[in-house]
Amino acid sequence: METEEKIETAEEPEVQGAGGDSGPVRETGIFVYDLGAFDPDTLLDLGGLCGLFRCCSRSIRRMIMKGELPPPVRLGVRQVWQVGRITSWIAARAAVAEKSAARAQAKIAKLCP
Repeated sequence: METEEKIETAEEPEVQGAGGDSGPVRETGIFVYDLGAFDPDTLLDLGGLCGLFRCCSRSIRRMIMKGELPPPVRLGVRQVWQVGRITSWIAARAAVAEKSAARAQAKIAKLCP
């Protein structure tokens, strides 16, 4: 049985500039463009994750330490992340944030009738 290893390195997408030019536009903050475009079983290495999140490897490691991203899985000497695991991790964090916001809104509603 053959197993095929899929490790993707994300390429930076072209973003249309304000003047209609088609060069890359420098953005502030982190905005992930293509995570949903990958198959959930696709493996991303650190470089691919850095490309998707538009940040350096140190920032990725900080996100892992803060629990903002799942830890990598070792594949030989490489560390990789499965796209499906990243998206489900982000979805779970979003659900927790949504519940927290609803509780805060309920507290505010009690204080300000």
